[in-house]
Amino acid sequence: MPEKDKKAIMCMVDILVAIERIGDFCVGLAERTEYKIRENLLFSEEAVEEYKGLFSRVDKVLTGIAEAMKADDKKLAKDALEDKSAIYALIEKSRANHIDRSAKGVCDEWAKIRYLDMLDFVKDIVDRCAEISGRCPDMI
Repeated sequence: MPEKDKKAIMCMVDILVAIERIGDFCVGLAERTEYKIRENLLFSEEAVEEYKGLFSRVDKVLTGIAEAMKADDKKLAKDALEDKSAIYALIEKSRANHIDRSAKGVCDEWAKIRYLDMLDFVKDIVDRCAEISGRCPDMI
């Protein structure tokens, strides 16, 4: 098999692994949300608004990466991730705000843990999108 074909196959495997991990993180988010609802855990209105804003940005990244893969377009992939640093900054800001809210006793203990888990999953999803975009420049 030619070296170019071997590299292409390895690249496709890497992309599939990243997509599978994104799916795992989405399942994790769904499970945390179900737990939150089932146990009637309350997030503050501020936390909910922060998370909604963050998630809408991540949704935009996921959509952009999917479009880039369909079109096999490196520029679209790069454009989809141009907001990555801002998303990471929002995650850190959300963590800091969460710590402040926690210190004030705004959230119950289990809600605190679930919120941090959800922030971690969001960051992991963006990280995998970056892997897809940057791992195999000849494929996307």
